[in-house]
Amino acid sequence: MISAIGLSLASPALAQLGAADSSRNVYFDAYCGKWGNHCKVYFRGTRMSVDNSAGIDGSQIESYSPERSGRGWTIRLYYTDAGEKKLAHFMFYEENQAAYFLEFVDSIRGKQSRSALEQLFGY
Repeated sequence: MISAIGLSLASPALAQLGAADSSRNVYFDAYCGKWGNHCKVYFRGTRMSVDNSAGIDGSQIESYSPERSGRGWTIRLYYTDAGEKKLAHFMFYEENQAAYFLEFVDSIRGKQSRSALEQLFGY
């Protein structure tokens, strides 16, 4: 079962405000594209990337659609890249991981995050 979330604080030596800087990098262990295809999804500043990819900026994300499936949760993420509309799939076994992931998606989009229940169940 994959459900880990990693959080690493910025190194004080690299941060502009030293130890007072609260910048962080967060990653999620997930399945990408299809179940069984393990990946790490990183959130760094306003960017989201998968494994070693260049990633996308939050402004490129148009919308997402979470759906309960037999194994867990599938999140369809719609975004644009060089003017072309694209679709990515992220899968999580645990409901709380899917909800937390969506909170980070909303944060890089500059959107106020809805509660976990609202995101997954629509209320």
